[in-house]
Amino acid sequence: MSYNSSANIYLTNNTGANANLHLSHRYSTDSTQQASWPGVKPGQTVGPLVVGYNTGFIRYGMDWWWCGAEVLDGTDAGNYASEGDADNPGKECFLQSADDGKNLTFAVSTTVFMMSEMSGPCTTSMSKVTTESPK
Repeated sequence: MSYNSSANIYLTNNTGANANLHLSHRYSTDSTQQASWPGVKPGQTVGPLVVGYNTGFIRYGMDWWWCGAEVLDGTDAGNYASEGDADNPGKECFLQSADDGKNLTFAVSTTVFMMSEMSGPCTTSMSKVTTESPK
């Protein structure tokens, strides 16, 4: 698929512990763009995941996002995820022309996934999907 816009998405670990982070983006019904970063330290920012999308007259779809965090240590160790899954992101928050060519920094904690776009921020909750510590 060819897009007329793109953005560089960075992700900050706000879980308070070491974590493996995962980020997925889907524009409309196109294929999913994904990235994973192992062993991310607390407060560390990783990336980018370069995402493509359309703006202007040819825009025909929406942007969908998913984030997962495998918190490796600390009192909140376990697996967390936003709505949907890596292949079918579930949070709708669309990029606009103001986001084109920008470096955008999103953040994830054990309770919230924050998408800080130039066109306006979106948030969605994170849920603990397992109580087991990742290995």
